[in-house]
Amino acid sequence: MSSSFAIARCTVRWALLTVLGLVLCGGAQARAGTLLRWKFSTGDSSKYTMTMTMRQEVTVNGMVIKTLMDQVVDYTWAIGSVNSDGTAAMSQTIDRVRMEVKSAQGAQGQTLKYDSADKEAPTGLGAQLAPMMEALVGKAMTMRVTPRGEISDFKVPEEMLAGFKKGPGMEQLGGIFSEQGLKQMASQGMLKFPEEEVATGDSWNTSVEIPNPILGTQKVVSAYTYAGTENVDGQQLDKIELKLDMKFEVPKDSPNQVDLKDQKTNGKIHFDNAMGRLIDAENLSTIKMEITAGGMTIGSDVNTKATIKLNQGKKST
Repeated sequence: MSSSFAIARCTVRWALLTVLGLVLCGGAQARAGTLLRWKFSTGDSSKYTMTMTMRQEVTVNGMVIKTLMDQVVDYTWAIGSVNSDGTAAMSQTIDRVRMEVKSAQGAQGQTLKYDSADKEAPTGLGAQLAPMMEALVGKAMTMRVTPRGEISDFKVPEEMLAGFKKGPGMEQLGGIFSEQGLKQMASQGMLKFPEEEVATGDSWNTSVEIPNPILGTQKVVSAYTYAGTENVDGQQLDKIELKLDMKFEVPKDSPNQVDLKDQKTNGKIHFDNAMGRLIDAENLSTIKMEITAGGMTIGSDVNTKATIKLNQGKKST
């Protein structure tokens, strides 16, 4: 197996975290006393599309490996029932995954194309990816979600967890693809609101911890700032700006270490507070780090653009 092929496979595995983390602004006027809340109705469903473009450059022992990944994920949120306090029984189902990965080391390269809706069996790296994707697509993760976006009673189908175990090298990811690990990623992807009303400029934070079997614990803090309202395609929407801060807590006795040299994020979210639903979101990020593992020092430079958009024409009421 070539180095570029191996890096591409690792990139695909980490891309799954973005998929599940499923998920995942000028001219604003202040609207004092806005109480931001999700609003759920029994039988309602919302279809979203998440797109992600990632450009990664990895340096290993002087060798530079470039990986380009484009990914599109269609998924559905469905509401089963709603309590008197507004808490909903929700399911999240990934309907389709499309992915193209190009990895190059010098003049040599590998290309992966995968579409879960394709009737032809995938080959090469796509064939190795297929068991993990088949475990994801069409199977509902269930949870309860409060109007503030707090998640509880999170459950993953046993067949999904069993499918993950079929993927080569998945044991290296430890608890990430356990029910608890998936819950943490789902919590990170759910927009959570403060208890009190907000005015333009008000900020609040949420944080999650995701187990990383190689680098200990990955902590992600999401910092939100309410930026008033904005007219988008004729809709008056609430605008929320987002910054992410990622840290790794590596055990002192671990042979693996990480030096997070630089990280920048710039995110924006449009939320329809009258309807209580997410309309769209976008996040741009740049992460530079140096990882020491297995006696090697690996430099990684990753640029990512991720978007989520409600397919309003496909939403049932």
